[in-house]
Amino acid sequence: MSKEVQDSRRNRWFLLFTVVFTGLALGLSTLGFSGLGTFGVAGFGRTVASLINLVVLIAPLMGLLLGAISISGERERGSLLPILAQPVTPTEVLLGKFFGTAAALAAAILSCNIPVHSTITIRWSSCWKT
Repeated sequence: MSKEVQDSRRNRWFLLFTVVFTGLALGLSTLGFSGLGTFGVAGFGRTVASLINLVVLIAPLMGLLLGAISISGERERGSLLPILAQPVTPTEVLLGKFFGTAAALAAAILSCNIPVHSTITIRWSSCWKT
């Protein structure tokens, strides 16, 4: 599992998706609170809905990309057959790759959470200052 996480962190497409995801989330949270003075609490609901839609759109794409790259990368390097020749079932290999890729994907989504949470907290607290 740790090998899959390391491979994902080294992958330029994964890094690009993470940066784009973080940028889009920051942009949506900033734009969602741009009219906060006018709409009050409605800005928070709009921002949360936008962020949920972003996760629903981007996370599956990142998962599919990482899964395909994980299996095809092992096959291209020629290390898939020696792994399958070991006394493990193909299901165990696939589950290990799945959980490693899921851990890398969760880390990417959670790393986006820190700047977005900071932006939301700053905007939300400035709304209540009079």
